[in-house]
Amino acid sequence: RLKQTPRYQTLERDLIEYQERQLFEYFVVVSLHKKQAGAAYIPEVTQQFPLKLERSFKFMREAEDQLKAIPQFCFPDAKDWAPIHQFASETFSFVLTGEDGSRRFGYCRRLL
Repeated sequence: RLKQTPRYQTLERDLIEYQERQLFEYFVVVSLHKKQAGAAYIPEVTQQFPLKLERSFKFMREAEDQLKAIPQFCFPDAKDWAPIHQFASETFSFVLTGEDGSRRFGYCRRLL
Protein backbone atom coordinates (compact mmCIF):
# COMPACT_ATOMS: atom_id res chain seq x y z
CA ARG A 1 0.00 0.00 0.00
CA LEU A 2 1.33 3.44 -0.98
CA LYS A 3 1.32 6.27 1.46
CA GLN A 4 0.26 9.62 0.04
CA THR A 5 2.46 12.57 0.73
CA PRO A 6 0.40 15.55 1.91
CA ARG A 7 0.28 18.52 -0.46
CA TYR A 8 0.95 21.80 1.22
CA GLN A 9 -0.30 24.95 -0.40
CA THR A 10 2.06 27.85 -0.31
CA LEU A 11 1.29 31.47 -0.95
CA GLU A 12 3.54 31.37 -4.01
CA ARG A 13 1.70 28.34 -5.46
CA ASP A 14 -1.67 29.99 -4.78
CA LEU A 15 -0.50 33.16 -6.54
CA ILE A 16 0.75 31.24 -9.58
CA GLU A 17 -2.53 29.32 -9.85
CA TYR A 18 -4.51 32.57 -9.51
CA GLN A 19 -2.45 34.30 -12.21
CA GLU A 20 -2.85 31.35 -14.57
CA ARG A 21 -6.65 31.60 -14.35
CA GLN A 22 -7.01 35.19 -15.48
CA LEU A 23 -6.58 36.63 -18.94
CA PHE A 24 -5.28 40.00 -17.75
CA GLU A 25 -4.67 41.94 -14.54
CA TYR A 26 -5.83 45.25 -15.90
CA PHE A 27 -6.98 46.80 -19.12
CA VAL A 28 -6.21 50.42 -19.96
CA VAL A 29 -7.03 52.77 -22.80
CA VAL A 30 -4.33 55.38 -23.38
CA SER A 31 -5.11 58.50 -25.39
CA LEU A 32 -3.10 61.50 -26.50
CA HIS A 33 -4.22 64.90 -25.20
CA LYS A 34 -3.00 68.46 -25.42
CA LYS A 35 -3.11 70.53 -22.24
CA GLN A 36 -3.34 73.71 -24.30
CA ALA A 37 -3.22 74.77 -27.95
CA GLY A 38 0.30 74.66 -29.34
CA ALA A 39 1.57 72.35 -26.58
CA ALA A 40 2.93 68.85 -27.18
CA TYR A 41 0.66 65.81 -26.88
CA ILE A 42 0.70 63.95 -23.56
CA PRO A 43 -0.32 60.27 -23.23
CA GLU A 44 -2.89 59.65 -20.47
CA VAL A 45 -4.90 56.68 -19.22
CA THR A 46 -8.50 57.55 -20.15
CA GLN A 47 -10.12 54.26 -19.11
CA GLN A 48 -9.06 51.34 -16.96
CA PHE A 49 -10.46 48.08 -15.66
CA PRO A 50 -10.70 47.30 -12.82
CA LEU A 51 -11.23 50.81 -11.52
CA LYS A 52 -9.71 50.02 -8.12
CA LEU A 53 -6.84 47.69 -7.34
CA GLU A 54 -7.74 45.27 -4.55
CA ARG A 55 -4.66 43.73 -3.01
CA SER A 56 -2.08 44.48 -0.39
CA PHE A 57 -0.86 48.05 0.07
CA LYS A 58 2.61 47.20 -1.31
CA PHE A 59 1.08 45.58 -4.39
CA MET A 60 -1.21 48.56 -4.94
CA ARG A 61 1.65 51.06 -4.67
CA GLU A 62 3.75 49.02 -7.13
CA ALA A 63 0.82 48.54 -9.51
CA GLU A 64 -0.04 52.26 -9.43
CA ASP A 65 3.58 53.11 -10.26
CA GLN A 66 3.48 50.68 -13.17
CA LEU A 67 0.14 52.06 -14.37
CA LYS A 68 1.73 55.51 -14.47
CA ALA A 69 4.51 54.15 -16.71
CA ILE A 70 2.21 52.44 -19.24
CA PRO A 71 1.27 55.59 -21.23
CA GLN A 72 4.96 56.26 -21.92
CA PHE A 73 5.37 52.71 -23.24
CA CYS A 74 2.33 53.09 -25.51
CA PHE A 75 3.35 56.50 -26.86
CA PRO A 76 7.10 56.96 -26.38
CA ASP A 77 7.04 59.38 -29.32
CA ALA A 78 4.24 61.61 -27.96
CA LYS A 79 6.43 64.76 -27.93
CA ASP A 80 7.10 64.39 -31.66
CA TRP A 81 3.50 63.53 -32.55
CA ALA A 82 1.92 65.47 -35.39
CA PRO A 83 -1.67 64.95 -36.54
CA ILE A 84 -1.99 63.23 -39.89
CA HIS A 85 -4.96 61.93 -41.84
CA GLN A 86 -3.81 58.35 -42.30
CA PHE A 87 -1.57 56.27 -40.11
CA ALA A 88 -1.06 52.52 -40.06
CA SER A 89 -2.00 50.78 -36.81
CA GLU A 90 0.89 49.46 -34.75
CA THR A 91 1.06 46.50 -32.41
CA PHE A 92 3.83 45.73 -29.94
CA SER A 93 4.44 44.25 -26.51
CA PHE A 94 6.52 45.30 -23.53
CA VAL A 95 7.56 44.05 -20.10
CA LEU A 96 7.39 46.10 -16.89
CA THR A 97 9.80 44.70 -14.31
CA GLY A 98 9.22 45.41 -10.62
CA GLU A 99 11.89 46.07 -8.01
CA ASP A 100 11.56 42.47 -6.83
CA GLY A 101 12.08 41.08 -10.34
CA SER A 102 8.39 40.35 -10.93
CA ARG A 103 7.28 40.94 -14.49
CA ARG A 104 4.07 42.25 -15.99
CA PHE A 105 3.58 41.81 -19.69
CA GLY A 106 1.89 44.51 -21.74
CA TYR A 107 0.34 44.40 -25.18
CA CYS A 108 -0.29 47.62 -27.05
CA ARG A 109 -2.33 48.20 -30.18
CA ARG A 110 -2.19 51.77 -31.40
CA LEU A 111 -5.33 52.66 -33.31
CA LEU A 112 -4.93 56.03 -34.89
